[in-house]
Amino acid sequence: ISMEKTTFECQFTLLGKKVQMFHAGDMGIVIEKEPDVVCVYATDAENSHILCAVPLGSPKALKGITYRIAFFGDDVATVSVGSGILYFDFGAKKFAGNLPFHAFGSEDWGQDVSMPWQGEYAKRI
Repeated sequence: ISMEKTTFECQFTLLGKKVQMFHAGDMGIVIEKEPDVVCVYATDAENSHILCAVPLGSPKALKGITYRIAFFGDDVATVSVGSGILYFDFGAKKFAGNLPFHAFGSEDWGQDVSMPWQGEYAKRI
């Protein structure tokens, strides 16, 4: 299994852009800051088709925080934000989070996208 890793970091600034887009291989991650919520989307490589959406919380609560995005060669992507870790398994079309995040699946991934958190996922950040 290839454990090659591609990583990115971003922050939202007061006057900066409200949407941050990243991709590696066939996987994409979009982080969008809306007026009342910051949301992470698992997308296709073009960042045009949403596969799974995970609201994180209010922009005020996440102010100044750094988002760390990692893509792995085995169809896994993670987003770490503060103490939260979002684990997206693109191959299995599943999501896990180490905090009580609520994930919303797409037609592609189905409505039941959540899987139990496993400690080894934390090594993927």
